[in-house]
Amino acid sequence: MVREGLRQRFASALESLGGSAGNGKPQAELGGAQVPPSEPEYGRMSDELIQSFASVWDALADTPEQAANMRLRAELALAIQAAVEGWGDNRAGAAERLRVTQPHLAELLEGRLDLFSVDELATLAERVGLTVEMRIAHAAA
Repeated sequence: MVREGLRQRFASALESLGGSAGNGKPQAELGGAQVPPSEPEYGRMSDELIQSFASVWDALADTPEQAANMRLRAELALAIQAAVEGWGDNRAGAAERLRVTQPHLAELLEGRLDLFSVDELATLAERVGLTVEMRIAHAAA
């Protein structure tokens, strides 16, 4: 239910970038994205290149830095959402436990990640009993 909200938001974002086959189903999973030509063009040759991305975040973001930030926020939000769902509380009880307003919790559960910073999500993750760890590595050349 909660994750479906995120999936719908990502699908609509991909569709706005042209990443839909015209049937509302995104052409990408979280692991990678391709933006194909529109459906009528599938059967004929085209000089139009298909733009490929390493991940859906790279397709949605303007820069690699923004993509990394979106990836972090999504991972944190999904973990928090799973923990909140596991509580079985209503939204009022969950908001009280997280020390946020019900509208702000609703924004999180509906996938409005643009309203949350990595810092705020890390704080919420700790409040639900998760341990947030960070791994830093050099990017592949």
